[in-house]
Amino acid sequence: MKVKASDHAIKGKDSVTVESGNIIAIAANGDGIKTESTDISSKGNQRGIVSIAGGTVDIYAAQDGIDASYNAEISGDAVVTIATDSYSEYTGELPAVAESKGYLSISGTTSLYSSYRFAVYYYNEDGSFCWEDACFYGYTQAGGFNRGNYTFYYEVNKPSAYSYMKVYQFPASSQNSTESFTACSSGCTVNNSLNLYSLKSSGSTLSGDWSTFAYGGAHSAKGIKADNEVCLLGGTVSIRAKDDAVHANAGTQLENGAYGAGNVTVSGGTHALLSGDDGIHADGAVTIEGGNIAVLQSYEGVEGNTLQINGGTLSIVATDDGLNACAGEKTPLIQVTGGYLDISVSTGDTDGIDSNGSYSQTGGFVLSRCASSFSGGSGALDAEGNCTISGGTFVNVGSIGKTPSSSSQNWVIFGSSSSSGGFGGGFGGRPGGMGGSSSALALSAGAYTVEGTSISFTLEGNYAGLWISSDEFKSGVSYTLSGGSVTKTWTQSNGQSSVQ
Repeated sequence: MKVKASDHAIKGKDSVTVESGNIIAIAANGDGIKTESTDISSKGNQRGIVSIAGGTVDIYAAQDGIDASYNAEISGDAVVTIATDSYSEYTGELPAVAESKGYLSISGTTSLYSSYRFAVYYYNEDGSFCWEDACFYGYTQAGGFNRGNYTFYYEVNKPSAYSYMKVYQFPASSQNSTESFTACSSGCTVNNSLNLYSLKSSGSTLSGDWSTFAYGGAHSAKGIKADNEVCLLGGTVSIRAKDDAVHANAGTQLENGAYGAGNVTVSGGTHALLSGDDGIHADGAVTIEGGNIAVLQSYEGVEGNTLQINGGTLSIVATDDGLNACAGEKTPLIQVTGGYLDISVSTGDTDGIDSNGSYSQTGGFVLSRCASSFSGGSGALDAEGNCTISGGTFVNVGSIGKTPSSSSQNWVIFGSSSSSGGFGGGFGGRPGGMGGSSSALALSAGAYTVEGTSISFTLEGNYAGLWISSDEFKSGVSYTLSGGSVTKTWTQSNGQSSVQ
């Protein structure tokens, strides 16, 4: 079956279910597959679900590939291929936007607009910076019970000479300052693929998510989107999306009386994700139980309020953070109990793993690489709260932002510092990182092993800085790290060992 439409290709008011067959869905200006209702049927069935349990489904959409008003579920032996926005050869003429402009959005009451203003602090690794004030652009008003709430849009200059940015909220009559403000976002890489940074406020913290803003409104071009949960239970999924490859919204008021949970669960299947923004984004929780996930291209690899990784294989390539636990309903947390993670991020104000709360690991294997030379701004592991590793293996390659502040297993650090300090704790979790000394261990591209253990990893480039925490390290036993021109032997101490 082939469906070609000027708007949405396939739309089910109550549900869309695919169990077998071959489907090609082409939406020149709308969504590929879409549902609408979110109430409960007279037979007690939840409406709004897109379910693909078999067959081959190819989706080409100008906007979202799959837009489920409730859940999106892929399972069985389904083969799903999705291309959105400019990745789809069938997309109609896209609205023009000014490349020198960026946009901010934030939701709230009229007091937010009248009492506060916003500005963007752009900066580079060399310390150069500039301020750009955000100018009010327009608003949309919520309907129904939320009619008193608005989404305000602001336009801001986007100078091409700067790679990183922070968004600040100030009282309406105040001046721009990095010292005095009402709320601030963490530093991030400017996303040159998308132009709208949608802000959420939690106390003095701002967090944001990228999307596309065209004159006339926001334009969503996600691969798979749901207003409650996305569940990848099996199948083979390939996504090329201008926006998030996989996205779950939280807080949407549903017709069944509940609010969207905003969760993404992966328990099986093979999934290749290429995104102009996040590979996987959940406003709520990301849970990975199994499967093979390759985030081939992304701004941030996997982002959610909480990230629970219990199994599976996950590889990430990101220009900003690899894993990010951001502000939300719960205290941000990244917890690893199993699985295999391989993370690589770009140089600059980036983190392989970034938790705005805590990081906890009790099992699994994590290889996190951060090749930054940006002093004070990056690390393979960064956590605002506790960093606890009591099982499994963690290999930190490159900039050392934080080492375990609480650990019931042994770990080793090579050299007395990293190439950059990073935020968070240094030795033993002390604040402030470890300076910028040149004594970090230099690692060239190649394969590395720790003799006497099962620990091995491969580097595709050159790095400076290394620490390894593993439940395989036994006190009083000698180990040798070898690879490239490096050979380092040490006798493991109880707790931390330092190897020069």
